[in-house]
Amino acid sequence: MIILITFLLTIFAAAFILIPYYWYQRIATPNRKNKNFLKNSTNPEKLQNQIKLPIHENYSNHLTRKNLPNGKFDHVIIGSGMSALSTARLLVQAGKRVLILEAHDRIGGQMHVFRDSPTESCPQGVEFDVGLHYGAGGYEYGPETSILSAIDYWMTESEWVGMDDCFDRICLADPDTGVKKGEYGTTRTIRNRWPVFLKECAKMSPETVEKDKSAAGKLQKLEMQVMNSRSVSTFKILPMFLVNWLKFLPFLVNKFTGNADDWSSRSTKDILDSIDCSDAFKFLYGYSWGNIGVPPHRSAFLRHSSMTMGYCLGAGYPIGGCIPMVNRMLHKIFANKSQAFTNARVAQIILKNGEHVVGVEVKAGTSKDLITIDCESVISTAGFPNTFRSLLNNQINIEKHPQYKLAKTYEKSKEGCFISFITLKKMDLPKKNYWMFTDVDHERSFNKFMDSESPDDQNCPQMFVSFPSAKDPTFNESDRFPNTATCEIFVNKIPMRWFEGIDYKSDEYKNFKQRIAEKLWDQVVEYFSKDEPEFAKALDQNCENISGGSPFTFDNFINSVNGQVYGLDHSMDRYGVDSSVLLRPECIGIKGLHFSGQDVANVGMFGAQQSGILTASAILGRNLMPDFVDFMIGLKVAKSKQQKND
Repeated sequence: MIILITFLLTIFAAAFILIPYYWYQRIATPNRKNKNFLKNSTNPEKLQNQIKLPIHENYSNHLTRKNLPNGKFDHVIIGSGMSALSTARLLVQAGKRVLILEAHDRIGGQMHVFRDSPTESCPQGVEFDVGLHYGAGGYEYGPETSILSAIDYWMTESEWVGMDDCFDRICLADPDTGVKKGEYGTTRTIRNRWPVFLKECAKMSPETVEKDKSAAGKLQKLEMQVMNSRSVSTFKILPMFLVNWLKFLPFLVNKFTGNADDWSSRSTKDILDSIDCSDAFKFLYGYSWGNIGVPPHRSAFLRHSSMTMGYCLGAGYPIGGCIPMVNRMLHKIFANKSQAFTNARVAQIILKNGEHVVGVEVKAGTSKDLITIDCESVISTAGFPNTFRSLLNNQINIEKHPQYKLAKTYEKSKEGCFISFITLKKMDLPKKNYWMFTDVDHERSFNKFMDSESPDDQNCPQMFVSFPSAKDPTFNESDRFPNTATCEIFVNKIPMRWFEGIDYKSDEYKNFKQRIAEKLWDQVVEYFSKDEPEFAKALDQNCENISGGSPFTFDNFINSVNGQVYGLDHSMDRYGVDSSVLLRPECIGIKGLHFSGQDVANVGMFGAQQSGILTASAILGRNLMPDFVDFMIGLKVAKSKQQKND
C-alpha cells in the first residue's frame, strides 16, 4: 500500500512539474528553430511585376467550368475576409499552397468596397468601405508602436494616418427632437487619458467630481488586474488532452489564465456599479460598446476594458482604405501559386465516415452543378453555427457536438445591424467619429429600442457617425473622387422584428429600407442644427444620395445570419476558460477541419488578424505570437538605429 501511494504521489509530482514545462515549451517559447519565420522571402519588385492587381479595385476571379483551380492544395479556405487572408498569408509563409473560395463576386469579406449610385459629383458612383471604420492601437505612429500595429504591418504593409486628436465625440441628443444636448471628447494620449476623462465627466456631472476621481483610481487598478486574464486565449491552441488534464488542477488553470473565469462572469456594468461612480462616468466609459456590439450590461469587462485601453494609444485610418490592404495581402498569397476564386459558394465540406475531411463541393455562380475539389484540410471562416448547419449537411449529429452546442448559445438572431451610406458633394468634414446617444443609461435605451415595433416609434438611441472621405488623404485625388465626400451611419443593433413579413428585395422591402436610411440621416442633420447650424445646412444641401444596408443586405454579401456582422455575441462568459477552449481553431472530432474568424477570436480587424494567427498556429504546431513580438522588437531596434544615424 505504501509503495502504491508513493508511486501515485510520484506520478502526481511529475505531472505537476511536466505540465507547466509543457506549457512553457508549447505556448511561452515554442519550437523556434526557424527564428526568421516572418522574414520576407520574396522580392517585392519581382513579385509586383509577376502579379498585377489594381490598387483600388476589388479582386475577382469567378469560378466556372472553364476556370477551375489547378494542381494540389494543402489547405482550402472558405471565405476571403481579413481572418481568411491572414490565415492564408501565414500558411503561405510556411510554404503551404492554399485555395481561397469566396461566395461573393469579390474578395475581401467585410473588407470589400462597393460603388454606390451615380451622382452629379461622382458619375461613376462613390466608393464605400463596408467594415473598416477606424483602427485603434497606435497604427498611425508606425509599425513598431504596438503589437497590433506590428501585426498589421506584416500582414498588410499598410501605412496609417491619424485622425483628429479628439477622434471620438460622445454626443447626447434630445430623445424627441434629436437636437444636441451635450458633447464630450476623448484623447489619443494615454498619459492624459484619465485627466481628460474626468474633465469630461465634470462637464456632465460637476457635483460628483470627487466621487468620480475616487472611482477612476479603483477602475485603473481593475483594468491592470484584468489584463492577465487575456492569456486565456492561449488555451485555444493547447492540445485537448492537455486542456482536459489541466481541468483536474483548477489552481493551475486560474494561475495560467489570470482568473479568467472570475473576470468573465463580471459585466462592464457590474464593475462600474462596484466602484461607486456617477451616471456620467458610466455613460462616458461605456460609450464605445458599439465597437464590440454588446452594451455594457452584457459585455465582459475583460473585453470592454481591453478595447478602451487600446483606443488610448490613438486612432487612425489606412491610407487608401480597405482594397489596397486586401490586394497587398493577395500579392503575397499568390507568390507560391496559391489561388483565390469568387462566385465560389461552398455547398458542403465532404467528410469520410464523419471523421476527417476529404474535400469540398462548390457551386459556381448560378450553376446548379457542383464541383468537387479534393483536399484534406479545410479552414472555414463562415462562423461556427453556419459551418455546422450549412456545410456539414447532416454528416454528423451536430446537436451533440460540443462546439456547436456552445456556439448556439451566443447567437442573437433577433438583433441585426443597419448602415446608411450618404454621398455628398465635396465639403470640409472632420476626421473624427460621432457616437450619438439619446440617453445616458445604455441599458435602458438599448432595451427600449429592441422592444420597439417600428423605426417610427422613436429616434435611434445609438448611432456611430463617421466621414470616411475625410479620414483617407488619397480619397479626393484626381484619379479617385475629387469632387465627392462620404458619410456612414452605423447602427449595430436593430430589432429584426421590424422586417417580419417583408420579402427580401420586394418593393416593400426596398421602400422600408430607404425609409430607415433617410430617417437616420435626418436625425444626424438635426443633431447639428442648433449649435452648428451652418454645418447642418451644408450637410443637408450637399447630400446627393442616401442608400441603406439592412441585415439582409449583409446576409446576402457576407453570408451572415440576420445581419449578425459581429459573429457570435461578445458577451461575458464567452471569455471564460470553457468557452475559450471550445471556440478554438481546431474542430473537435473532425480531422482536417479548422475554424478562423471573429468566432475564434474577437470582432474587428485586429480580432480577424488575431484569429488568423491562432488558426495558423494550431495548424503549423507553432505558437506564432512570439514571432510577432520578435518582429515588433526588430522594428523598434531598426528605427532606433536609423534615428541615431540621422
